[in-house]
Amino acid sequence: MAQIHLSAGGSNTAPYNSWATAATTLAAAVAALAAGDDLLVDGAFTETVAGVSLALPGTVSAPCRVLSGVPAAGSGLASLVPGARFTSSSTGCSVSGVGYLYGIEVGASTASAMSLNVGAASGNVLVLENCAIGTPGSASTSTWVFCPSGAGTGANVTLINTTLKAGNAGHRAKVNGIVHVKDGGLATGSAALTGLFNLAADQRGARLTVDGFDASLAATGFVPVSTAGSGGCCALLRGLKMPAGWTGSPGGGSLVGAEVDLVGYQVGSTLYPAWTKRHNGEVQSDLVVKLSGGHARKVVSGAGCKAPATELRCPPIYISLAAGVAKTVQFELLTDGVNLTDAEAWVEVDYYDTAGAWLYGLAQGRPSQVASPTALAASVAAWTTTGLASPLPQRASVSLTPAQAGYAIARLVVGRPSTTVWYNPDPTVV
Repeated sequence: MAQIHLSAGGSNTAPYNSWATAATTLAAAVAALAAGDDLLVDGAFTETVAGVSLALPGTVSAPCRVLSGVPAAGSGLASLVPGARFTSSSTGCSVSGVGYLYGIEVGASTASAMSLNVGAASGNVLVLENCAIGTPGSASTSTWVFCPSGAGTGANVTLINTTLKAGNAGHRAKVNGIVHVKDGGLATGSAALTGLFNLAADQRGARLTVDGFDASLAATGFVPVSTAGSGGCCALLRGLKMPAGWTGSPGGGSLVGAEVDLVGYQVGSTLYPAWTKRHNGEVQSDLVVKLSGGHARKVVSGAGCKAPATELRCPPIYISLAAGVAKTVQFELLTDGVNLTDAEAWVEVDYYDTAGAWLYGLAQGRPSQVASPTALAASVAAWTTTGLASPLPQRASVSLTPAQAGYAIARLVVGRPSTTVWYNPDPTVV
């Protein structure tokens, strides 16, 4: 494994194995890299060129590293410090290959429309830690692109405590593969984004996971997932900090199969448990209308939500059941004057129905396709019903007898279009 040095104070003498002989341009340093090599960059180094290309020749078994830090005496780094910066004045900016980057900043300084690509080629695997992905230019159509577009194999990009700086409220991050964001956020001075992630914007399947991201500098109506260009896309967004007074939604579009889950998000000083968006409706935590002494989730079914084919399944709840003991699993429901039937809202439970076989059976609290629906049972549960004209509490339930002990999966299902239903997400098992 060789160490390639990059510093403005070097003599630009190959093989660049000391600070005295360090390469003085990114292009020269990258050209000297081989699989498994390290590129050590003086944390004070900056370079502006017509096009930035940081193409790592690493492989999955021999990744490269690009490290920004304080030069040690002679060669190597005394410590890691973010700061090395590469700026493109035109023609784009690309980070590709297989490897790990620490403390590197890439961006553009142009008003022209431009793409800043990370993981730009098929088969790329990149991890960026404590890095800064700057503005891709000030034009509204400029984009950050994570993973490649078009046919071929995919790519995997992980951002750890990495910031994004938008130069225009219209900038978006195109997610065209597997992308994992861990901490980080919008950089100081970023434009107030109205959206952030476009899933499969280039018609390649996308899977996005976010575990912590500070979007408090975004616009009040900010939508985390602006669009989903393919029905096979999914986004799990955990720990997002929204702007104070946030009025947006998770987003995701209306394509069948596109899924967006917003979990544990913060608005101002208030923490909300969850908000799920699907093509046929959404399920959102409600801190106003709720079961007294507890909490509730608000289901808003879309026009395309209709049993028996396109019903909306709420997030699952895991419950522990004993073998051979008959149980009834029930959810408390509330509507504003809508008398639901068991064909419009019901309980499903996946449970172990055969002794010795760790395979789920299904218990459903809905009638068969040839039976007549009946109104759900009335309920005396106490709800806080602020803002409702005719609150109507009901209860949906299903009975079952497990053949062996284990965890069962319970969920509420809504099969009535254009209807709002509140429910207690913690079912009662009696």
